[in-house]
Amino acid sequence: MPRFSSLLLLGLLALTPMVRGDDLMTSWQAAREYDANFAAAQDTLAAGIEQANLATAAVLPQLDLIGSGEHRDEDYRSGNPEPKASERTSGRIGGWSVSLSQPLYDANAFADRAQLLKGADRARIAFRVAEQDLILRTTQACFDVLLAQNNLTLVRAQKDAISQQLAQAKKTFALGLATITDTDEAQARYDTIIAAEIAARSDLQVKAAAYTNLTGLDPAQLRTIGDTTPAIDPPRDTLATFLEQAERNNLTLRSEQLGLDIARAEIDRYRLSHSPVVALVASYGHDIEDGSISSSGWRDRTDTGVVGVQVTVPLFSGGARQSRLRQAKATASASANTLEALRRDVKLQTQQFYLDVVSGAARLRALDQARISGASALQSSKTGRDVGVRTTLDVLNAEQAYYQTLYDRTSARYQYLFSRLQLAASLGELTERQLAMVNTWLDSPPFTAPAEMLP
Repeated sequence: MPRFSSLLLLGLLALTPMVRGDDLMTSWQAAREYDANFAAAQDTLAAGIEQANLATAAVLPQLDLIGSGEHRDEDYRSGNPEPKASERTSGRIGGWSVSLSQPLYDANAFADRAQLLKGADRARIAFRVAEQDLILRTTQACFDVLLAQNNLTLVRAQKDAISQQLAQAKKTFALGLATITDTDEAQARYDTIIAAEIAARSDLQVKAAAYTNLTGLDPAQLRTIGDTTPAIDPPRDTLATFLEQAERNNLTLRSEQLGLDIARAEIDRYRLSHSPVVALVASYGHDIEDGSISSSGWRDRTDTGVVGVQVTVPLFSGGARQSRLRQAKATASASANTLEALRRDVKLQTQQFYLDVVSGAARLRALDQARISGASALQSSKTGRDVGVRTTLDVLNAEQAYYQTLYDRTSARYQYLFSRLQLAASLGELTERQLAMVNTWLDSPPFTAPAEMLP
């Protein structure tokens, strides 16, 4: 029964008009609450920020309270046979002490503190990367559903048009005004579009399920993009400027750079691990001895206070320091090479997204004109068939080309808007502000076939 309900929902999504209220912003907000990967990123951020607290703790005073209590029996036997050379004592011993240690100079701890602070910074950047990734994933999921809906609508409109061409071909053949060829060609095209409709419906169901899996929302409530071309703003800067900005602000690059800094701080830690450690130490203790074990045979109390400076000089660690230092150097070298490879990838991706925006804008303008030209060509083909200079096949080919142009035009609009978001992410600028800009092009009326595509 649950499976039947799910299929029924997806069927309604494809077959019935619904009130559409969700857009990119509501989808993004829902994904922030629903997506498990983003929830994990939030937890990782909380864990990463704690590294800053650990860094502070490394150079703050360490305060310990120690308490003890025991009952002790001692049986002393002397090797001297003189009388009273052996004795037996018994009593209770206990006490408490408070000790304080404040590092004055600890090069290893200071290097560890710098490393932990960079780790906290990297966690913050990693969370911003996760935010950008969720914006892109949400936008892609929305656009996938909307494009699949549009495709199904176009396929069904084309099926209706072909159905009418098939009916007309059968009628003219029955009247002896056309050959069986027109009927066969229309029937073959109709059978093909039926298969295309099945594939389009299945694709919509898959895309709808992916959207729900990400946001928890009903894909039937998505608002569609308007039928007008979005504002085509030329890039504000040259490609060289964008590449420079990406190298400076790309979040993934910044995270990898911090990873290299952390690896180099690890080298400093092991290089300085044999440095002297100077600490201010202080302690206060209160001890009690009771019974015959005490010096007086009564209840003795001893209070002890100590303040001083302690110097520790590590001498030998079994070769572990040298091994870890070599390991840290190799890790830092690998991190540097990874950073360089990533820098080249970011440069290439930024160039690709920039060109996608520029070429996407040009393609949109061309497809706008192609839609007008295609509608004119389709009408001319119909007129030509009516006067005997065109065949049914010519009309069918013109219809197919026209519907393909309509699909390409819608797909190009989504891709153009998505490319703008990808470019913003590459520059480290993708936020809700950019998403809201794209969201303004989502319009409430669902896609319907333009008048010129109706038979």
